[in-house]
Amino acid sequence: MSHRVASLRSRRLLMSGAVFGALLGWPLGVEAANWPGWRGDGSGISTEKGLPVHWDAKTNILWKVAVPGEGNSSPIIWDGRIHLTSTLEGGKKRVVLCYDAADGREVWRREFAVETVLSTNPKNGYASHTPATDGQRVYAFFDEPGLVALDAKTGTVVWQLGLGPFKTGGYLAASPIVSGELLIMVCDVNESTYDGKKQSGGFMVGVDKVSGREVWRVARKSSAHSASPLAIEVGGRTQIVVSGEAVIGYDAKTGQEIWSCKGMKPVCAPSPVFDGSLVWVTSGRNGPAIVIDPTGSGDVSETHGTMLTDSGGPYVPSPLIYPFLMLPGDDGKMSFLDKSGRLVLRTRVPGHFSASPIGADGRIYWPDEKGRTYVMDAGTLTGKEPRASILAINNLGEPILASPAVSNGRLYLRSVSSLYCIAGSAKTEQSVAPPTIQGQATLAELQQRYEKFPADEGPDVAVRLEVVDAVAILDDPAVAGFLFSVMKKDPHWDVSEAGAKALGQRGADATDVLIQMLEDSREYSKVIAADALGERKAVKAAGKLAALTGDQNRFVRLAALRALGRIGQAEGADLLVILPALTKGLSDNVEGFVKIAAIQALAGLADKAGGQREKIVQGLQSRSADRNVRVAREATEALVKAYKAAPGATASPATQPATK
Repeated sequence: MSHRVASLRSRRLLMSGAVFGALLGWPLGVEAANWPGWRGDGSGISTEKGLPVHWDAKTNILWKVAVPGEGNSSPIIWDGRIHLTSTLEGGKKRVVLCYDAADGREVWRREFAVETVLSTNPKNGYASHTPATDGQRVYAFFDEPGLVALDAKTGTVVWQLGLGPFKTGGYLAASPIVSGELLIMVCDVNESTYDGKKQSGGFMVGVDKVSGREVWRVARKSSAHSASPLAIEVGGRTQIVVSGEAVIGYDAKTGQEIWSCKGMKPVCAPSPVFDGSLVWVTSGRNGPAIVIDPTGSGDVSETHGTMLTDSGGPYVPSPLIYPFLMLPGDDGKMSFLDKSGRLVLRTRVPGHFSASPIGADGRIYWPDEKGRTYVMDAGTLTGKEPRASILAINNLGEPILASPAVSNGRLYLRSVSSLYCIAGSAKTEQSVAPPTIQGQATLAELQQRYEKFPADEGPDVAVRLEVVDAVAILDDPAVAGFLFSVMKKDPHWDVSEAGAKALGQRGADATDVLIQMLEDSREYSKVIAADALGERKAVKAAGKLAALTGDQNRFVRLAALRALGRIGQAEGADLLVILPALTKGLSDNVEGFVKIAAIQALAGLADKAGGQREKIVQGLQSRSADRNVRVAREATEALVKAYKAAPGATASPATQPATK
């Protein structure tokens, strides 16, 4: 079996039984014994059966070995061998390790000395790139020495290719993948050096996997992303899909760009997934989810891309399609969407997550940073009343940032210090109820705990995140003020964003604070506040939201338009403020998904427009001939609704869509 995603993607799920009937038509994932790269074949899905459900530090642990040094790369498995990477002596040595899957015995290790140790994000480190294998060679990447190919049996260095030096900003974390005869590596960095010359931005390379010869190289305008590439098969040709502010599909053989789709956010870490026909991507802090038809060419943003959600995406964990698209939030929130973008379920488990979920044996496995792995029954998502049924919460007592791997009925987990092989069916005495986070602490006690752990990196961050979770559910009117202070002043973005999200979930006591958040300089704060104010139909926020429809950031504009559409339906809403702002969203130079948001908001206010209705109709008519087919369709449907809402009016011929 080769690590060629194309051959895996062409199949469909054939799982039997009513529980997984809804899985039909989605991708299958890797089979049986091998898990050859990041998330197996990139999907995070395995066809393995008989996997363990319950474990703890003693129960169902077949073996455990200490992993030298530090690293967050995930294990890969081929033919009974496990490979992963680590770093020693504070980054001065980079290591590739091989273990026997039967007993955890170390088979070989290969060390590489490093001349220059760059600064890095502490959570990222120097060994976060998951290796890849084709069974003959193991391929690993480090900022230095670069790409290395090792003999899978002996660990002998076959070839080595330096790709640096880089100026990374600490975000370089993408993993190499094998595609046919090439090894593909994406280096989305702030600055790189090629042929002795420094250049702004990063690049992607295709390297002959046998010789290490660079076959092609393409410049990447995007920087500071860490999403791994994905190989897919489309119309008999292999594409390499890479996430960034623009998602791009490249020809795997030449590196030539085939298509691109704008709409993502900066600092993209989640990798794309593919269902056999469509590419699904998510990005950024509280970012969007977009589905892309990869059969197009050129800029397909307005023709082949559809924004499913404008916010709520993960910052670090990658999505999973099992059976629906799962958007796994860093804070434990989970959103499940079907192929049409309909929200099937939104729920949450307590914890903070860096690992990505995997799907296997009808279950979703997702470890949090404290070492608790949530095991969920994926079948309960498909019923008439979808729910996330938690089968077990398995605590190893060691932090986990790496993602799970599956092979031969066993689950492999890498903690910050150990590698575990988990197998067996014994049940533990643990509760399947999510760990409680509220306790009996008061706001004053929690605030004191927050202030005792002020460091901007390391364990203090996890403590402050727990405090935010605990504070958020207190019945105390002073909570909003504390969370607002966290959002404004906390030195770590994760904690600041957690404070903003917690405010978005508060009740009426947070309305005034949320309006203040609309003035924050950070995009995610404004988006979270706009979403929350829209849900509350906060009439007094209309003026500031109307001003944000002219914001330079497209996601802020989008959130403001949607919020105004909801607020306009409330009693006492000032439509003289709201309707002109919504109409601005129909401008020619506006992105398609922003136009659609404006159209949908206006359609919802058709029966309230009064004297403004004619101006709205004119704007909608202009968009019924939009080159974006979805925009034209939405505008046409909105026109029909607008005419029907007019007293004594009938549908006008003007509501007919332009011929496309």
